[in-house]
Amino acid sequence: MGANKSLLPTGGVPLVERVYEAVYPLAGETLCVGTDVGLPVVTVPDLFPGADSLGGIATALDYARQKNGEDALVLCVGCDMPLIRRKLLEGLIQRAEGYEVVVPRNPEGYEPLLAIYRASCFSTIASQIESGNLRVRAIFGKLKTREVSGEELAAMDPDGRSFFNVNRPEDLAALSELEERGL
Repeated sequence: MGANKSLLPTGGVPLVERVYEAVYPLAGETLCVGTDVGLPVVTVPDLFPGADSLGGIATALDYARQKNGEDALVLCVGCDMPLIRRKLLEGLIQRAEGYEVVVPRNPEGYEPLLAIYRASCFSTIASQIESGNLRVRAIFGKLKTREVSGEELAAMDPDGRSFFNVNRPEDLAALSELEERGL
């Protein structure tokens, strides 16, 4: 995108602010891994620079583990998902009892950056990073994982808009078009 995409404006506000608005009512604390984004959140440096999304997840889990213990739940959300439905987040949280990970799985695959992780996952994820495997999906087979798919996702997010990502200029244009149509 040629810039920090979390700060790209859409509808007059940065992408990350839209994510924050969906998440903060459900979170005891909101955390941003990496760069300060100018919101009332805790910002922590990435423990695993260069480890992509998996490093960010691990950093958030380590923070939660140290502050709230191994059983703490962490909702990990990408900064580029501006259309998240709160009902979907609530549904994921409700399904977390007894699991280490709760992850949506739609027809395109897993959505690891719109998922719940228990802080106790940190050591498994850190070991995987240290082994050189940065694929987030690879951890699901190592942890007690609850997949949320099909009818469950449709009940929480009928049009699947929560999974809309802004990764390219075309996605930003599509988001603007959706906003103009009031969607």
